[in-house]
Amino acid sequence: MSLRRRIARTLRKKHEVAAAPLPPMSAALFEFAKPMMDTMPVPRKLAHVRAAMALAQLAWNLPLLERRADRAIAADYRARTEAELATKPAAARALVAQMMTTRLTRFAADERLVKFVEVIEDGEEIRILATDAALADAGSLTQSVDEPQARSNIGRG
Repeated sequence: MSLRRRIARTLRKKHEVAAAPLPPMSAALFEFAKPMMDTMPVPRKLAHVRAAMALAQLAWNLPLLERRADRAIAADYRARTEAELATKPAAARALVAQMMTTRLTRFAADERLVKFVEVIEDGEEIRILATDAALADAGSLTQSVDEPQARSNIGRG
């Protein structure tokens, strides 16, 4: 195959990936946080899942903000992230650093920010509710309660 055809084929594949619909934010965040979730004992405790999702939100947003957002917003978010991570064990900090790298590679095509994440108990399940924000709305990243865009269920096991 000629170099020109290989380049065209690669560009087509990249376009197809970029045009693919994104999963709901809660599903994307849960998949992103899977390495952290896998370290938890089973059955998972609600408090542990909440802590994991809060750290996942920080690890999801910070790399994108530092690459694409206003410097002041990125600096403020970095300061808040570092303050939160300073209270966590070294193993958790290392895992978050690894997740931030994963955000820039495996999840790089998803340019949404996590605006809100909540973890609730729903009978025997733990439910993750998350909303997203566009990068243009980076200044609005607050812990406000919004209607969840999507829901993901995870079992306790």
